[in-house]
Amino acid sequence: MQTINFSVNSILKKGWFLHPILFATTPVLFLFSHNIAETPFQDIFFPAAVSLALGLIGIVLLFSILKNIWKASVLTSLGLMLFFSYGHFFRVIRGLRIGRVIVGRYAVTLPFYMLIFIACAIVIIKINKSIYRFTQILNISGIVFLLTILINIVIYSVGTINPKQVKIDFQDPNALNLAQSKKPDIYYIILDGYSRQDVLQEYYSFDNSDFINYLKGNGFIVTDKSNCNYSLTFLSLASSLNMTYFNSLYSADPKRKNDRSVVHSMIHNNIVVRTLKAIGYKIINFSSGWGPTNFLLKADCNYSRSLWNEFTMMVVETSMFSIIYKKLYFFKMKKEILSTLDQLSSVDNMKEPRFVLAHIVCPHPPFFFDQNGNPVATIEPNPGSSDWLNKSGYVNQLLFINNRIKNIIKSLLNRERKPIIVLQADHGSASSLYVVGSSHWKIPDNKSLRERVPILNAIYFPAQHDPLPNIPNSISPVNTFRYIFNCEFGTNYEILPDKSFFSSYDNPYKFLDVTSIVSE
Repeated sequence: MQTINFSVNSILKKGWFLHPILFATTPVLFLFSHNIAETPFQDIFFPAAVSLALGLIGIVLLFSILKNIWKASVLTSLGLMLFFSYGHFFRVIRGLRIGRVIVGRYAVTLPFYMLIFIACAIVIIKINKSIYRFTQILNISGIVFLLTILINIVIYSVGTINPKQVKIDFQDPNALNLAQSKKPDIYYIILDGYSRQDVLQEYYSFDNSDFINYLKGNGFIVTDKSNCNYSLTFLSLASSLNMTYFNSLYSADPKRKNDRSVVHSMIHNNIVVRTLKAIGYKIINFSSGWGPTNFLLKADCNYSRSLWNEFTMMVVETSMFSIIYKKLYFFKMKKEILSTLDQLSSVDNMKEPRFVLAHIVCPHPPFFFDQNGNPVATIEPNPGSSDWLNKSGYVNQLLFINNRIKNIIKSLLNRERKPIIVLQADHGSASSLYVVGSSHWKIPDNKSLRERVPILNAIYFPAQHDPLPNIPNSISPVNTFRYIFNCEFGTNYEILPDKSFFSSYDNPYKFLDVTSIVSE
């Protein structure tokens, strides 16, 4: 026992390698623990690996200068602490004024942090025997910090609802015995934030009839009274892909009011994908850069998947890399959108039927493109306000996506085996949910609800459907695949009432039934 105690004490006091590892990984785990409800565990691997690489580079460079491994490792850990705390610090004091001087800006805070590091370096370089004391303090502090984070993660995980507890109407796909030729490809294209034609006319003074007529002219059923079921993306997609409502979720547990983990899990393990996969479909997901649709766990292939997921970008934003965060974020999102649009109609030929899921974060802001697809300066028209207030930017990006979707549809319909195509928004636009000078939603009124809830909704069935399915003009996403499955695969899913629920980002499970308001 004494030997073990001595060994532990020796590692704590002279283990120069331990604390750099701890201070490289704990900032990533800390962020994960505070965003665990929205972040899949596998998303932490890339930023953690980059962080460890930064620590290793720091030790090598400083050791080559100082010729002392203990001093090099202590300075590396202090550098990592400063590096990963910078974004948090800047977020707190951003825009802060002292008298007439704005101190909450990069030109002030960055030199301030550098001075702190230089001061620490001078102290560390001058000390000798007490370097072991510094090493011990850093090792113990890092271990305590790590244990605190792990305890929080365990406490959260124990109290999380199992997604299997959410009741969903699921008909056994093994009962479907279909010939291969009767399984059409299915394309589910979600255009994020695409409003209905009448809303575009009323709120944006924009006539979208050219695009709507193009869809109708190519055989699409365009429903001009469709509304989303939920006003937030993650709820909307979970509902449409599971063909259900889940309004009682977390209603009895106010502590979980922001917990998105179960709903994200419902997207990953959704009923539509499970059903199609069970009857021989290959599942293809185009990475969106957002949450569950960036990497769909049940997909056979995730096209254009990027390691720069939402969580990685969060690490960037809260570190010293926050200086380049906006440029990096805009580059990433533009790449995701263009990559999906370029590849969507050219998915590799395969013998098996395919279900293609493409969640495209467009025309949703930020606004990257003009109507011809040329890049535009992503500058807020009203600093501190939401991009949604830039109405001309929204219309131009909508025209851009219209043109690209037309080309995709043309290519898909030129195939010998024409697919079912669902072109649908997750929710509408939101210009009336914001006021100038604020980036937060206001309390919704009837006007803002009638903008946010109505959506583009269009469905194409191949020519062998004669007559076409009797799709009601007010069909909502929760019923989309109920109709498709009943029509194509002989299921007998009940068609649910088309309802719409509004909730906010801050309290996503506090649902307000707005069906009567948006259906007037």
